[in-house]
Amino acid sequence: MTVRVEMRDKEYKLNAYGYGDIRALKAAFKNMVRLEQQAIYGSDSAALTIISDLQRILERDQKVLTERQREVVMLVLVEDLTEEVVGGMLGISQQSVHYRLKGGLNRIREYLLTGNIRKDLSLCEEQNKRLIEMYSQGYSNKEIAIELKIPIRRVLNKINVMRKKKRLGNRGKKGAGYNEPTQV
Repeated sequence: MTVRVEMRDKEYKLNAYGYGDIRALKAAFKNMVRLEQQAIYGSDSAALTIISDLQRILERDQKVLTERQREVVMLVLVEDLTEEVVGGMLGISQQSVHYRLKGGLNRIREYLLTGNIRKDLSLCEEQNKRLIEMYSQGYSNKEIAIELKIPIRRVLNKINVMRKKKRLGNRGKKGAGYNEPTQV
C-alpha cells in the first residue's frame, strides 16, 4: 500500500509540472534546486526525471533554445531575476526579454511534448502561390492570413522576404488581375 501512495505522489508531481502548460514549466525551472535536492537526497524518481529533462534542454549542445533564449531563461527563471533587470544587464528592453522568454518556453514545451523542434516554418508551394496571387490582387494582410489559416505575423514576414528576394511585385488593387511576380 505504501508503494502505491508513493507512486501516486510521483505521478502527481510529474502532472503538477505538466509539460503542456507554460506556467507549470516556469514553476519547474524556478524550483530546479528543490527538485534536484528531492531527486538526490529523497531518491525521488519523478523529480529526477523532471530535472534531467530541464538540464538537457539548458545544455549548450542541445538545439532546443537559441543562445539568446537560453540566456534569458537562465536569468529569469533559474536565477529568478526580473525581466527589467535582465533587460538592463543585456542592454535590451523588458519587452524583448519577455518575447525571448515566451519563445523559449514555447520551444521547450514543444520539445518536451513531441521530442523535436519545428524548424521549417516555410509555407508550402500552394500557400506561396496563393499568397502571391492574393497580394497582387490587393487583398489585405489580414484577409491573406485568414485565407491561408496562418498568423498575420507569418504573412508579414513572408511578404517582406519575398519583396527582398524580388519574388513579389507591387500590391495590386482588389479585384484586379493577377500580377506576375518579378523573376530574378
